[in-house]
Amino acid sequence: SDSWLAPLLAKSVSLLEVYGILNQNIKLCVRTVNPMPTNLALDDNLLEEALKVGGLKTKKDTVNAALKEFVERRKQQEIIALFGSLPADDDYD
Repeated sequence: SDSWLAPLLAKSVSLLEVYGILNQNIKLCVRTVNPMPTNLALDDNLLEEALKVGGLKTKKDTVNAALKEFVERRKQQEIIALFGSLPADDDYD
């Protein structure tokens, strides 16, 4: 959803404000954990490699870390796409 992005597009914001909004949303994604039993068919080889590379002890921790990184990366890509489309902040030093 782009609901967190709307304030950025509705007004002129500084890069510091962009960072703050991004940071708040990442923390919200990480803190909003509602345990939800789910059965998934995962690639066993890929999961084993992720366990080794990530250095985590459990499959659950590995999958949650991967999901967190996926969300963070996508939000970063959305912010990067805004560069050049936001007006310059003349007061920025």
